[in-house]
Amino acid sequence: MSVNESHAVSPDDGFVGTREGFVQEVEDFLTEFGISSSYFGMKAVRNPKLVERLRDGFGCRPATMLKARQFMSAQRKARDAVPATSYFCPTCGSKVDQ
Repeated sequence: MSVNESHAVSPDDGFVGTREGFVQEVEDFLTEFGISSSYFGMKAVRNPKLVERLRDGFGCRPATMLKARQFMSAQRKARDAVPATSYFCPTCGSKVDQ
């Protein structure tokens, strides 16, 4: 399989989808939270080059996709649990009260 082909993840891995769909999820998350791609990669899967490699057409293991999705889900839950007068700093992750 070439680096540009999609790779479907088996249902046993917790998700069925394509590499392109995953890349779009990550890009949307970066925009939504206003964080850099290297910061996301480091915080989500301890690999600051993850997004850069995905953008270059490379895939990643199903376990990496799952870990990144869990990180994104946890960040959204944390953000949504905070009252409107507070937010999480996208750089350091600490709670900031206004």
